[in-house]
Amino acid sequence: MGAMQVGQSGVYVEAFAQGQAAASIIFDVIDRVPPIDSSSKEGKRPPDGAGNFRFQDVHFNYPSRKEVKVRSIDLFLL
Repeated sequence: MGAMQVGQSGVYVEAFAQGQAAASIIFDVIDRVPPIDSSSKEGKRPPDGAGNFRFQDVHFNYPSRKEVKVRSIDLFLL
């Protein structure tokens, strides 16, 4: 009886190992130090955001299906 349950638990051990590998990748992304420090005051900075920004006729698509347009937007920021 106990041996049968131990044998059936093998499926769960594999799933646990896959979850552990996925978690390792996620933690690597979380712990990554970006090459640019966005809170630093050093280096070149753009002028204050005074002015208008316009994104006109911007298209989005998936790299695997470049011929299919997913979305097109026009955006004007004051």
